[in-house]
Amino acid sequence: MTKTFGAVVRRDLLLAARQRADVANTLLFFLVVVTMVPLGVGPEINTLRTIAPGVVGWRRCWRRSCR
Repeated sequence: MTKTFGAVVRRDLLLAARQRADVANTLLFFLVVVTMVPLGVGPEINTLRTIAPGVVGWRRCWRRSCR
């Protein structure tokens, strides 16, 4: 299972290296989402801990569907 995961990560990184603008766009979008959510939700650490996995997961799913 570890070899399969490593192969998938390696393939994704090689594909990403071919399209550098897409990588930069994805990283910038991730940074904006991760920065703006705490500003909209509030600074309560327990709330941020609760919603953090959903924010990151939503961002990944939304980004993949835009391709």
